[in-house]
Amino acid sequence: MMAHTPTAKAQQPLRCGALWFPEWPVVAWALAAGGSVEGPVAVVENNRVVSCSALARAEGVRRGQRRREAQACCPSLRVVPAEVDRDHRMFAPFLDLLEQVAPGIQVIRPGLVALRMRGPARYYGGEEAAVDRLRDAMARHGMVNLRAGVADGLFTAEQAAYESGPVRIVAPGEGAEFLAPLSISRLGDAEMAGLL
Repeated sequence: MMAHTPTAKAQQPLRCGALWFPEWPVVAWALAAGGSVEGPVAVVENNRVVSCSALARAEGVRRGQRRREAQACCPSLRVVPAEVDRDHRMFAPFLDLLEQVAPGIQVIRPGLVALRMRGPARYYGGEEAAVDRLRDAMARHGMVNLRAGVADGLFTAEQAAYESGPVRIVAPGEGAEFLAPLSISRLGDAEMAGLL
């Protein structure tokens, strides 16, 4: 009896997309408050900044800073507590809108979602066209800062979304080349990063 050998098609990595809404906790707070972010704002959890507005960043506030350090950089900083429920509640309508464009969206966390690109790319005529449709749907509802990444595998797609620019598509087979210059801290595991 002959052993079954996988076809070349079965060995191709899964093309994934990641959509990232930068600084979602600040955006969610602003939406819940009924308006836009005016003035420097930082969302704080356990006395650390977890998200900050562009105006706060311009004053030197950064994620991971202690609350007092952030306030020293920016005396006019408005500090608001982190609320996971608020983040989820405010994200739900945008998730529904994304699902209308490309069913099967998976929430990684509020403000970051993933999807398999094969179906949307075939339906809309390519990966770039599919991403454009998703971004257009969000822009019509005021979410103009959405960033997107497409690559072989979810981790690489997520890292591509974090790169500067609204869209980064890593060509099939070029994931290792794209990831090579990135910091090991991108793994999100401090212990592993220290070991490596």
